[in-house]
Amino acid sequence: MDDSGVDFQLIQQCKEPIRRLCQNDASSALECLKSHLDDTTLELHCKELILERMAEQNLDIRFNPALKKACTMDIPKFCLAVWQSAPKDRELEGKVVDCLKQNFVSKKPLTQSCADHLTVIMEQQALHYQLDPVLVSVCDKEIEVHCGPEELENNRQGQVEECLKRKFDTLTNVECRRHIALLITAVQIDIQADPLLHRACAIDLVTFCKDVPPGEGRRLKCLLRFKEQGQAKFDPKCFDMLTTRTQLFAKASQVMHLESVNDLVEQLSNSPAKHVFLAVGLSFVGLILLLGVFCGRISKRHQVMKNR
Repeated sequence: MDDSGVDFQLIQQCKEPIRRLCQNDASSALECLKSHLDDTTLELHCKELILERMAEQNLDIRFNPALKKACTMDIPKFCLAVWQSAPKDRELEGKVVDCLKQNFVSKKPLTQSCADHLTVIMEQQALHYQLDPVLVSVCDKEIEVHCGPEELENNRQGQVEECLKRKFDTLTNVECRRHIALLITAVQIDIQADPLLHRACAIDLVTFCKDVPPGEGRRLKCLLRFKEQGQAKFDPKCFDMLTTRTQLFAKASQVMHLESVNDLVEQLSNSPAKHVFLAVGLSFVGLILLLGVFCGRISKRHQVMKNR
């Protein structure tokens, strides 16, 4: 929806915040209110509606004109198959946004505008897990089993995603485990993708890394470097969370690597040229065997001549 002014429920339910925070500009009210989501003066009924609208945007990029515009060069380059297969009469179930996130975490050369928007989205989703339609879909049972009522009651503080990270080793759903591995890995690109870690290390970021620009994992690397040097002034909360996250990085990396291999196998098996790949592979194996036989015969003949 390009013009929030036609969203009468939003305009009525958030009338006062729009006047106070958004200069009474109804046309861009949603984008404005999203930037003030953590404002303590925001009424609960308005905040809940904003989160509902944000969830709709993340469910289908066609409802998020700002992200669609920011990633206009990236979608056809990295997510063309997902975009082309999208049914016009049904929602995309977060597949385009998830595809962009995967390419972001894989360090693909996304445009800066797209990368910036994705960083904000991942930060919002970490704090409000309902904004991540893929996580809600593939981890619903895991949340029910592993994350008790206390996490669900505090989901707006990022407790649900944090719970799933803590329980990473016990997650049994393959798709859920893969998605949480993706979220764990994202912080290695930008620490803002992990808002709880970012908050825990806020003081240390200012103290040790204030001149380090965001992106490409630079600020996280800076923190880890000072942590390893044993800085006496390092915040204990930041130290402990960095230690935990470092352990998770190794586990998530194994899952992501395995998925990359599986994706390659699947792509080859579904490729129209799979018979060509198979023929080339068999030819290569056959060549290795022939060379082995040939070299074996030469070695045997050489040994015979030597014995004479």
